[in-house]
Amino acid sequence: MRYCLYCQRWTAGRPVYCPNCGRTWNHRICPRGHLNPSSALFCADCGSPDLSETSGKERWFSKIAGIISGVLPKILLVGFIVLILANINERSLEPLAGFIISISILFVVFTLMPRGIKRLILTALSFICKIAGNFIKSRGDNVR
Repeated sequence: MRYCLYCQRWTAGRPVYCPNCGRTWNHRICPRGHLNPSSALFCADCGSPDLSETSGKERWFSKIAGIISGVLPKILLVGFIVLILANINERSLEPLAGFIISISILFVVFTLMPRGIKRLILTALSFICKIAGNFIKSRGDNVR
């Protein structure tokens, strides 16, 4: 997965251009498809001044987030398959398997949502956590 710094959206796979804004990631491309450094003003191969625009310098945290978002669902899927193949008869692992599937699905759906909806969901979750924290504090004060 890749994160575009210009339009601030995630893209599945490793495409050359961002499908949302049309910019490239860490390099500039001429009309003939030659790759050039992001600081290039002309194509090093054909000399064309018509180079693509980059989304900006990729930051370290976007690389780490891309790795995590690409690897985490796969790890959860492998964990679920291992649970199934182990054929464990204990009922205590069934809720765990359901939880793993639910978290995987929610994670994938969340990464594909538009930025405005993500922001709305994160704001709502922050508000809910704040209310829950205040509730827990008030119950703790009454117990003492």
